[in-house]
Amino acid sequence: MASLFGTKVSKFRNVIGTDPKAPECWTELRLSPITTESTYIKCNGTYFAVALQGGGGPFTIVSATTPMRCDDKSIFTCNAHTGPVIDFDFNPFNDSQIVSCSEDCSIKLWEIPEGGLTANLDAAKADIGHHDRKVTSVHFHPTAEGVLLSTGMENSVKLWDVNACKELNVCADQHPDIIQDVAWDWCGNNYATSCKDRGIRVVDARSATVTTTIENAHTGAKAIK
Repeated sequence: MASLFGTKVSKFRNVIGTDPKAPECWTELRLSPITTESTYIKCNGTYFAVALQGGGGPFTIVSATTPMRCDDKSIFTCNAHTGPVIDFDFNPFNDSQIVSCSEDCSIKLWEIPEGGLTANLDAAKADIGHHDRKVTSVHFHPTAEGVLLSTGMENSVKLWDVNACKELNVCADQHPDIIQDVAWDWCGNNYATSCKDRGIRVVDARSATVTTTIENAHTGAKAIK
């Protein structure tokens, strides 16, 4: 019938998805109950990271290529924060490095041992810096190695030199409400933020100044991503 009217019949019309079998899944992860605006999980070509339940701010780093049972006896944690971990990001130039941020206002750099975690890590490689209030997200620069962006609940965005653990600049007093999300452009010259006031702002990364503002970008009640 479809061919009579010249319409194309999709070859995927009758494709049905199937649930993966248990050996193909990562199971029994005791995930953190903290509600945030972050993605809850980050990965690279080797590992993935998720925050876990527990005292302090534990998170785990697991092989992204080997499904496994992830009970307390099978996985190890990174736990040097004093509050729940909210977000993390893998270094795009080094698969063995990850940065985490937490409700304790700190940002920490971790070095993943070759082959993955074989013991609990109670100390980070470096303390990169702090915000005045809890840190809500971290994002590595897409083209410049060792540059990190972070957002905090004091409505500011900070740029960091990861290797020197030094603050490069801060975009402050430009967002009247909570920053819900942030993203780099492809070259890393600018980043865009979405705010609870429904506005989107484009910020020059070098000067930390807002160059473009889109007011009332979306009218829905949910967070803008």
